[in-house]
Amino acid sequence: MVGDPGAPAQPATLESGSAAATLEPSKAAVWLEVVAVLATGVLPSLSSAIVQHYAPSDPLPYWLDSLHLVLTSGCVAFVVLYLMSRSGQPWDAFGMKAPRIVDVLLASLLVFGTLALWRGCCRFLPVETIRSADTLFPGPQTGWDYALMLVKYASNSLSEELVCRVYLITRLGQLLSSRALAVALSAALFASYHIYYGPLGMAHPFLMGLLFGCAFLWWRRFFPLFFAHVLCDIIPEVYPPI
Repeated sequence: MVGDPGAPAQPATLESGSAAATLEPSKAAVWLEVVAVLATGVLPSLSSAIVQHYAPSDPLPYWLDSLHLVLTSGCVAFVVLYLMSRSGQPWDAFGMKAPRIVDVLLASLLVFGTLALWRGCCRFLPVETIRSADTLFPGPQTGWDYALMLVKYASNSLSEELVCRVYLITRLGQLLSSRALAVALSAALFASYHIYYGPLGMAHPFLMGLLFGCAFLWWRRFFPLFFAHVLCDIIPEVYPPI
């Protein structure tokens, strides 16, 4: 019997007896998917960071900087979540599990670890050569600015953790058959688009990427990383000396 040409297409399957298994994407297809995520979530930020490093401009008004970051971060997060939903793997495989109270405790451990890393960097690096964030980005001045700060950093943390930890560590670990290499590469990519702090200024984001990457492998949970990233962005802005 000829099928209805107007009927919706069904996903391709492999028959094994009476069971049907959904076709897994090829390794080349997964690599292309990784490249798509890099082209969306890493390379544009890297390009902007290089421009800011070599041709720094005056900070934008706080509301405009916040709006820009929320929109760009939202677009990146949408693309990555869409690709994850189409991957054929369960959300748990990417660490996307329901938030729990313990996530707050785990996030606190990550925040303290990140601050300790920064203090360690300050002891061994010539910090006077590292560009200060307040010369690159606007700081909050009004109550509205502080409200926008929460939205801005929540959006930014969502997209960066989805790209650099949840997606890249999972996919690169599968493709390279090495979780350690996946963590190192994801940390290097995360650090690369912080070059506006200067070459030595990338040391802290790289170490933060290693810490967060190891935490992701250990806990396999997204929300502790997300909460910790938000706090790690907010604390230096509210308390610059830290």
